[in-house]
Amino acid sequence: MGKHVAWRVPALVVVLAAAACDSGTNLEGHAPDARQEGDGPAPDDGNAPADTGADGDADRDSDAGSDVWRTRAPMLTPRGLLSTAALDGRLYAIGGSTDETDPTAWVAVNEVYDPATDSWSVRAPMPTPRGGAQAVAVNGRILVLGGWNDVAGGGQLDTVEEYDPAEDRWRLRAPMPAPRARFTAAVVSGLVYAIGGADVVAVNEVYDPVADEWATRSPMPTPRGYLASGIVDGRIYVVGGFGDQTTNEVYDPATDHWESAPPMPTTRAYHGAAFVGGSLHVLGGSVDMSFAGDRSHQLFDPTTGVWSTGADLPVRRLGVEDGVEVLDGTLYVVGCSSYDTGGVTGLLHSLTP
Repeated sequence: MGKHVAWRVPALVVVLAAAACDSGTNLEGHAPDARQEGDGPAPDDGNAPADTGADGDADRDSDAGSDVWRTRAPMLTPRGLLSTAALDGRLYAIGGSTDETDPTAWVAVNEVYDPATDSWSVRAPMPTPRGGAQAVAVNGRILVLGGWNDVAGGGQLDTVEEYDPAEDRWRLRAPMPAPRARFTAAVVSGLVYAIGGADVVAVNEVYDPVADEWATRSPMPTPRGYLASGIVDGRIYVVGGFGDQTTNEVYDPATDHWESAPPMPTTRAYHGAAFVGGSLHVLGGSVDMSFAGDRSHQLFDPTTGVWSTGADLPVRRLGVEDGVEVLDGTLYVVGCSSYDTGGVTGLLHSLTP
């Protein structure tokens, strides 16, 4: 607990305690023989605390729709700053850092979770080890955008790599116009929007995966980084982040126009977000700049413009900007770092609103 690592934050360097969470053109390759966890929840891998529930119930199992978090099989490789994507009923967890006290501990790990069997398996690793990137699913494939693998040196990346689950292969795609990490990404009508970034920028760029081309769109009104977003009726809600931690701004790709929405009740950065069950769910992160992570869970109703409180996360989570996904109406929070587990974690929790 005495180790510290310096993380880049706009206009200053924050010293983050270790307990906090946060190649050439021929990139094709196959994974080694996939490892498979046994059916049912995997045994404790040493990362889960004895009490994972707010009410002291360590298991937190529940029936669907009960608004209670459920503990699932943990990732095979505990990681923070990873990137996740949901595709064809499965959840992919890619890259990240296995030790956030070590600025060289970036990995290329690619693991996939099957909720039907509550088990993980290994797929072909990403060609470029990195963390703080964004992963999105589009056209039956997964794109991993930007990120970094040299935080101490400020080495943000413009790298874009595409994974084809059917072939278990990766290939290089057109790079981002400028290197970026800790931004947010969303897919609307087959196009990928990359917004904001670690240097507290207003950049909004769009990628066409069919044409393999990037273009510039209207910048975000409030420059931000370490932010999160969710898609509601074809519009992108961008919430919180450094720059203005309560801001809620909405981008309409059809009109290339931004507008303001009711701000979050709580300041928040390093958090995650996703839309499910009629609400935008915003979870975890740093709410007081303590970098210990947070368990709080807030919901925004885009119809009424009202914020409300949801069930707290079982453990504090930090650095989950790309660690929250939705599969078949269920919300999943994957890995990251947690003060409650003493560093990076492999924990997987789910909630069905």
